[in-house]
Amino acid sequence: SYSFCTLLVSTVRLQQMAEPASPTLTNVNPMTRWLHSYGFWALYISLIAVTRLVLWMVLLDVGLGWTLTCVLHAVISFTLLHVIRGAPIGDISIRGKYDHLTFWEQIDDEYHGTVIRKLFASVPVILLGITFNFVRSNWSLLPWVIGSTFLCVVPKLPFMTKAAGEHVD
Repeated sequence: SYSFCTLLVSTVRLQQMAEPASPTLTNVNPMTRWLHSYGFWALYISLIAVTRLVLWMVLLDVGLGWTLTCVLHAVISFTLLHVIRGAPIGDISIRGKYDHLTFWEQIDDEYHGTVIRKLFASVPVILLGITFNFVRSNWSLLPWVIGSTFLCVVPKLPFMTKAAGEHVD
């Protein structure tokens, strides 16, 4: 049992060394602190499920319903995370401080590889996998699914940080 415990402790230490230093919740932008709550993630997944349920009631085609869920998720999350800049609400003392950053860039003080960023990047990929399972019979929907996944995932990659803002005055 001693060797197992030693192995477990050394593995945890290696993982801690491999992960990038992430900000503590006291250092995080107050506009993004709520992303660290389980309630937000439950609401986020629930909204995707409700969207899929509503589309299932409206469209009886399962593949088309999952495709529209994937595309709607991509358009909404791309707009909210990568297009809108600044802090539209919140404490007056932080107004203007984040005007040059998108919401994605404000999350976890721009540290890449944090749990929140990994979750945001994994949801479109999971939706791609689920949708791909249902559109195998209708290949015309596949470009929409793959395109919407790229729309969600590519702007989240580290080399894309502030790429869109470099050309804005």
